[in-house]
Amino acid sequence: MEKINRLVFCGDIHGELPTLIYNMTERYKLTNSAVIVVGDFGVGFESKAHFDQIYNKYSHRLEKNNNMIYAIRGNHDDPEYFKDPDNSFNYERMKLLKDHTIYEIAGKKIYTIGGANSIDRDWRIDYNEKHKNTTGRKVWWEDEDITRIDVDKLNIEPVDFVISHEAPLSFSPVISRSSEMSAEIYSKVLDSRLYLNSILQNVRAKYWIYGHYHESYSGSYNDLVYRCLNINEFFEPLIYGEESKDVNN
Repeated sequence: MEKINRLVFCGDIHGELPTLIYNMTERYKLTNSAVIVVGDFGVGFESKAHFDQIYNKYSHRLEKNNNMIYAIRGNHDDPEYFKDPDNSFNYERMKLLKDHTIYEIAGKKIYTIGGANSIDRDWRIDYNEKHKNTTGRKVWWEDEDITRIDVDKLNIEPVDFVISHEAPLSFSPVISRSSEMSAEIYSKVLDSRLYLNSILQNVRAKYWIYGHYHESYSGSYNDLVYRCLNINEFFEPLIYGEESKDVNN
């Protein structure tokens, strides 16, 4: 494999792997690039054989352009696949990334934090219950939320990027309780965002990239730049004295 020297981030894809590969190779014509999906990759809604079929059909495009796909865990991903991804989801050009791990990709150091809470959890639980004795298809997982580690013991080296699915409380959007959100779920979302704020105070990074909200947000927190990506939105941060570039334009 040739050297990967370009790093691009992508918002939630919700299982639309063919669209992701088309955007990478045909729409934006990326080459020698790693694209990291910031959660809701869509793993677990369909069988592993489903991903095998799609990957085998389209992987030649990734190989031709020398591209790689990576993904962190969203609330719409089966956490089991992310516990030992080298064995559960190991493709040559497509990898899953474990939570609370530092990776070096395209020459950049990246710290990963997957997970979030589904605000429509109740109907998802009901769906699972109704289908467990028929199709067995699941749309919700009990351990969907962020995996917690002891922040007081967090002492990692400086990184270029933190990537998460949920956002720290200090980032956009401002947390609010919608009509469809129960008090319990609101409390869980608030707690998760507060937890990420505690991570924010203990990790030195240049960028924090996240998804989940299906909107585009950007801003800064002290010396850190944050960016929320919309569904299928591509974004390429150029971090060494250069301006960031929106691949979609």
